[in-house]
Amino acid sequence: MTVVTPLWCSWINRFLFALYRSLPAQFFPLVNLQMIHFARWVILPKDRWPGCSEKFKTRYSYLLFASNFNGTWDVYLDEFSDVISLGMDTMWYRSIGYPKSIPSSPFKSYIDDNSIECSYYYNALPGYSLRDVASALRVRKAINYLEEQLSDINTDQDKTDATKDDLFFQHFQSVMANLANHFPSTGKPPPHSLDNSLTQFSTESL
Repeated sequence: MTVVTPLWCSWINRFLFALYRSLPAQFFPLVNLQMIHFARWVILPKDRWPGCSEKFKTRYSYLLFASNFNGTWDVYLDEFSDVISLGMDTMWYRSIGYPKSIPSSPFKSYIDDNSIECSYYYNALPGYSLRDVASALRVRKAINYLEEQLSDINTDQDKTDATKDDLFFQHFQSVMANLANHFPSTGKPPPHSLDNSLTQFSTESL
């Protein structure tokens, strides 16, 4: 999703952005949303547009929002409205025509009207959600832990082979119990959810 909105008095947004950097807890709910891969807001000054000459100047500064996500467009924006409505209203504060994130219908219409079509985006792991990646990292960490335990057990010369086997099996059972909900399901990975009627993305990685 790519959204560009004009700003009144962009210095206010700059101040709010700086304030939010000092209060990261305000965005913890956003970080915890499993469907969001990436989200970023950037202010484009009216007299310093990337790739343009110094003489180029627009009437307004603009707020650029870029994000990648799993799930449908509607659910994604509903999550914004339900979970971090204050954060959304702060980030788009002073955006011309912004209706606030609650109720969600005007908010969705505003985002839809100001979206820019994006023909592609980079995806390092096509078909896998953020939750899948987090689970895989947890499994890898558990495997590394088992390797360390096995090495420690094997270097203990005071224990018999049978005792070593029992100790490792205990570690193995404990790890497997903790990973019960983190193993991937069998079959093909789920497809990308790219059903935004306005913004269509390519599923091909760069």
